[in-house]
Amino acid sequence: MLGIELDADAWLADDDELATLLFPIMALTLPDELLQEQIKTLQLHKTIDEVRQAGIELSGHLANAIYEYWLERRQDLYSESDTLQQTAFKIGRNEPCPCSSGKKYKKCCLDEVLH
Repeated sequence: MLGIELDADAWLADDDELATLLFPIMALTLPDELLQEQIKTLQLHKTIDEVRQAGIELSGHLANAIYEYWLERRQDLYSESDTLQQTAFKIGRNEPCPCSSGKKYKKCCLDEVLH
């Protein structure tokens, strides 16, 4: 919740669904003055205590709904076609060095690659 409080506008401005899911949980941490402003803005006709009690009662359902919200978007962002596969041959540490020195890779050129 601290991350959301640092820039609540960025979290809630463009997505009404996310704002609806997060508001009851945010209500548990917001100072009374800010919460009262949000209640008026949203025209909730509820008291601060009623909003906070709803956040407590719904927290389990909201956590699941928030998980599902992000799960849908994560699946949209990362499809299987975006998976990267290594195509280059990987040299094992104990393999002979490709420079033909006759040493093991870890005793020869690996140190140069790492540094």
